[in-house]
Amino acid sequence: MGMKDVIILNDFHSIKEVLSMKEILFRSETALVWQVKYKGLNALNGDAWRDNRHFCMHMLRDLGFGKKSMQEHIKEEVNHLTNRIAEQHGRPILIDKLLEASVANNISALVFGRRFPFEDPVRAFFDSRNDKLARVFATGAHYVFFPRWIFYVRNLLPSSGARIVKEVYEEIATFISGEVENHETALDDTDNRDFIDGYLKKIKEDRDSRVSNFKMDYLVGNAMSFFGAGTHTVKATLLWHLLNLADKVNTVQKRIQEEVDRVTGGSRPPRWEDQDEMPFTVATIWEMYRWRAVSPLSLPRE
Repeated sequence: MGMKDVIILNDFHSIKEVLSMKEILFRSETALVWQVKYKGLNALNGDAWRDNRHFCMHMLRDLGFGKKSMQEHIKEEVNHLTNRIAEQHGRPILIDKLLEASVANNISALVFGRRFPFEDPVRAFFDSRNDKLARVFATGAHYVFFPRWIFYVRNLLPSSGARIVKEVYEEIATFISGEVENHETALDDTDNRDFIDGYLKKIKEDRDSRVSNFKMDYLVGNAMSFFGAGTHTVKATLLWHLLNLADKVNTVQKRIQEEVDRVTGGSRPPRWEDQDEMPFTVATIWEMYRWRAVSPLSLPRE
């Protein structure tokens, strides 16, 4: 592929075996990596990647990721989404736009400490930029291993994928950098409101270290990585589920609704703890991952 030999894995056993090997954790230096200033978990390598991955996972868990507090936040966000859908009174809507905003708000709560309403200009800004990136990445444009000078030439073309990625990343990075500055002025040493607070304190804590893998550029890059990795994949999964249920109203959708009503009594939203009593619903969710891919390609490694 271009200047490099590339091996593509496309079956479960090969993917599981190879991705568990420490020898290939290195992120390949594609156009996505070297033309973006703010490198996060999707672009860092070596000790910087290891230290940032460990800290980010620890920080997210402290903020409720994977815990009941996060479940409650997601349920609240789902409530905002269903209320927005109900406002249409059965009229056709572009559900993918609402899903993208709703999913991204879960990440916004972790990174910025707040959600952005559907009509908020910041919400519209993020959604439009994520949509641009998703269209470029769907073509695999950032996996082309051509010499760098080719990408410098392509960056001169207004509609090239390379230029779109560079411009969108710079716009998002500028906004996140502004959020970081606002957080710095109101930083509370006794409390972490969100991921930015926690990372800023880690930078401050490591300031006197001879070599530190925690920097402002990495903070911005990590925040961008969260949105990039967590928005499109979840939205795509939900869209496939909606398509499947719309196609099987009287079979799959009806059976799921009956199962949910039986467990919840129709008086509350489902909880994670209900999954053992909802085998058909859980099986349908997992089957979607076997049936449809939520992303055409993974990030390259070498």
